[in-house]
Amino acid sequence: MFSLYFSKDADTNSKLILGGIDKDYIEEDEMKFLSLVEGQNNWAVNLEEVDLMGETINTYSQAVFDLSTPFIFVPHNDLYRIYDFFKRKYDCQDGPQINCYCDYMSEYPNITFFMGGQLIMLPPEGYLQYNSSIGECVLLFEESQTGNWVIGTSFLRQFYSAFSLPANGISASIGLGVPTVNHHSGNKGDSTDDLLGLKIGLPIGGVIALGAVGVVCCLCVSKRRKAKKAAKNQENKQNLIVYVAPDSNTERMPEEPILIENADGAHREVRPIVVINMPDKNPQTVFYPFLPPVAVN
Repeated sequence: MFSLYFSKDADTNSKLILGGIDKDYIEEDEMKFLSLVEGQNNWAVNLEEVDLMGETINTYSQAVFDLSTPFIFVPHNDLYRIYDFFKRKYDCQDGPQINCYCDYMSEYPNITFFMGGQLIMLPPEGYLQYNSSIGECVLLFEESQTGNWVIGTSFLRQFYSAFSLPANGISASIGLGVPTVNHHSGNKGDSTDDLLGLKIGLPIGGVIALGAVGVVCCLCVSKRRKAKKAAKNQENKQNLIVYVAPDSNTERMPEEPILIENADGAHREVRPIVVINMPDKNPQTVFYPFLPPVAVN
């Protein structure tokens, strides 16, 4: 697991926390956990609906969380509905981007997302950004090229977020919590008792580079597993006694054994197979049952 705290104070670093959640950064110690779409290699959740002040967009798509972009990318039809809403309700204007008057950001609505089995409310600061060169705000919604929504850092900055890989029977998930307004360095009672991680201070401008953190975590786990498996195989090979089936073609035997489990009847196969854990042999037994090639008439 890793979690992210995006500071809204220019004098305070954002935080990447490896290995856990620091409840000192969350209002009321509460997070909502979104279930990930199974069988995918990204941080994607099912996105059923988006609500704009009672105007519902039935998306029936997925939302992929991406730390490498500040925008929220939206499929074409859904984007048209969003643009139309803000033009009608708030007189926003077309340009290179959709521009909106925003002297009072609080006049704009929260946008409600029903995704991953949870209701998530995005405040105006998550989809509007002030542009000093034109004196207006721009909508941070852009057209998606994938057919799915892509949730960038403008969204994630409004939350304390946690990204959890599957472990110990618990499914992978994304947690979102309302961040503390005025975070302080001291602990609030027992708020960090379950923190098993490492805090790393990050400049806000450098947070985009965190897009690879999930991949790095996966690679680290994968490398550790591969290293353990290789060490176990090496240990096994040192304790193996090799038996060659009488009808084996020894010229085709490889130098290294190919280990597979539960390969009863492997001697009937033509391809090179090795059988381990035979019940009548001790220690482990390896067979190289290569049959001679079948004669062709």
